[in-house]
Amino acid sequence: MALSPASSDATSGTLSITLARMTGEFLDFANLLADTDPADTVAIADLEALLDRSAEVIQEKAVAIAAVIREFEAAAEIAHAEAERIATHARAARSRAVWLRDLPAEEPRAARR
Repeated sequence: MALSPASSDATSGTLSITLARMTGEFLDFANLLADTDPADTVAIADLEALLDRSAEVIQEKAVAIAAVIREFEAAAEIAHAEAERIATHARAARSRAVWLRDLPAEEPRAARR
């Protein structure tokens, strides 16, 4: 028995790489497995090949997701460093403002000495 058309995606040779569709396709695969005669070596071989190809797609998806995570982490580090730089600049600007604000108050004291 060859793979039945119970799932058009499952019969395409690989399972879809979207996570939401994978669940349905694995359920379809389970149904195909349940409907396959264990003595039908060709059908079992087809199911094994489908499962192997699907595992490769899932592995590729996991690698791609890990790469996206690393990119977000790098972007977060850059943003954090920039935030620290801006905060340091803000503290320096506040300090200069306080110094300038207090300067006129100190000039008369310095002149009296």
